[in-house]
Amino acid sequence: MLLPAIVLASYTTLSAWGPGFLGFVLCVVTGIPAQRDLPWTRRQSTISGVRKDGARAGHDNDRLFDAPVAFYVCALILEVDGGYTAFDRYAAWCYVLVRVAYNVSWMTRLDLSVRMGLFFSSSGILLVLTARCLIDVLAR
Repeated sequence: MLLPAIVLASYTTLSAWGPGFLGFVLCVVTGIPAQRDLPWTRRQSTISGVRKDGARAGHDNDRLFDAPVAFYVCALILEVDGGYTAFDRYAAWCYVLVRVAYNVSWMTRLDLSVRMGLFFSSSGILLVLTARCLIDVLAR
């Protein structure tokens, strides 16, 4: 039951930190100085609501990583409790695949209806896993 959670955590880490870390490694290896327009200046101007001169408006992708936290908790509880079934493993893998597809659709700016379908599908799967986890814990 932990393998889907590990896969999703790895994907989340790579999508959140991978590009910046790769750029840092390339700067260190090649000796080329980093850009002056760093990504976090763009994010700060978006968060504060005041757009600074020269700052590009970027999408706030930080909210994409909130729902997987509930999934990690459910996966951990089901693993520690040992009460997971084949259905739980199937639902966990479905959640991981749909959540990755949703994240990719957000980054590629797919049609809103596709993104909403993926979002509601992943939310529904997470709701089923959460209910299954709650039932398992209360039954013990």
